[in-house]
Amino acid sequence: MIDWFSVKDLGYSSKKGLRKAKPLLAPSTADNHPDEKPVAQETSKDKQPHSLPRNAFLLAAPVVLLALLFANLQYSGPSPLRTITALNTAPSFIAAAEASIRSPVTAAKFYANKARLAWTWWKVTGVKPGAGQCLSKRFVETDFISLEECDVLQKLAEFSRTHQNVGDELTGTNIWELLSLNASREDLAILKRTRDRMRDAVELAIPNETPLYLDYTHLTSRTPGNFDYSHGIHADNCRLSHDRTECLELPENCCSWRSRSALLYLNGEPEISGGEFLFSDEPECGGELIVRPKCGLMAAFSSGRENPHGVLKVHNGTRRALALWFTYDKNRKEYTSLDTPGWPN
Repeated sequence: MIDWFSVKDLGYSSKKGLRKAKPLLAPSTADNHPDEKPVAQETSKDKQPHSLPRNAFLLAAPVVLLALLFANLQYSGPSPLRTITALNTAPSFIAAAEASIRSPVTAAKFYANKARLAWTWWKVTGVKPGAGQCLSKRFVETDFISLEECDVLQKLAEFSRTHQNVGDELTGTNIWELLSLNASREDLAILKRTRDRMRDAVELAIPNETPLYLDYTHLTSRTPGNFDYSHGIHADNCRLSHDRTECLELPENCCSWRSRSALLYLNGEPEISGGEFLFSDEPECGGELIVRPKCGLMAAFSSGRENPHGVLKVHNGTRRALALWFTYDKNRKEYTSLDTPGWPN
């Protein structure tokens, strides 16, 4: 076992590795051998330019310990990897989660991200995540994009022509419509980068052994209406019963192939009031949790019955958001000219 309190005195070089410690009082070669010339002492110029700080390991140790402590508190059971999704205990789901984390580096990245998301969840919702169950299937991110990027995506949302009367007045647009309306190529490049980043964030937070594909991109605009909900409580890949005790997964129902969902707010108070995103009927996660609109705030979750959700009534203004749905079915992948290799990143 390495004594880290000794390692800090050894010095480290990316090329030479650990070097032997120098004696505290090096004997003078001129005194022992008068005929030999004294050896020149190593100067600061001779040292490796990219040496790590002596206390680098000690500085990193608390971070590693905190990540391991969080993992131990949040994931209990026969194996940390077997309880990544505490409420989804199907063998196939557990096997997929285990297969997605194959190395200590990947595991460390996963748990460090979980610790960060736990803090963000608490900060946004005011509710502590319960035993890892909430974060195994849902999370929130703040300041995911900048104010300037929010403005660009809002401008694209204004192209909306597709009307849907779900509760409040809802209009939406997709990539095919934006391309047909000759939207700015630079603005579309920002949309592409944003949705790719959202996919990567979801894939890291809720892992699976297969790649995650984008199923559908929807820029939405919601305005005040006459109902309590702008979009009633529902699940994204099954049909909830009226009492919410069942969720029917029918092949013909849209959209049983969806596995993950994400919503990115493009504006918030004081520009609008209302239009909050709502997680419903999960007591272990704090009951009904409200995520208030704010530019750059993203809510993401698994798309099944474990995440019934909706949108509250918009009172004033136009609430704009970027909604994405993801799938593990490659045949359902959304493919447009934005996804061609020649499109600018």
